[in-house]
Amino acid sequence: MTHPEPLPAGSPLYDLPNAFLTPHLAGSHGNELSRMGLFMVEEAERWARGAHLAHRVDPATLWRQA
Repeated sequence: MTHPEPLPAGSPLYDLPNAFLTPHLAGSHGNELSRMGLFMVEEAERWARGAHLAHRVDPATLWRQA
């Protein structure tokens, strides 16, 4: 992934001899969608019970998460 994405037309990355640039193809499809949905439901149930979250989001690390 580059920053910014997409790269501007004049980016020097396009001219690097040791780099191969491809479009960003991230995304979810298949059985991971049901796993992510289940994680979300389980976290919501924990939160509703007043329990500690198993997968707490740390705002200080959001800048490096996809």
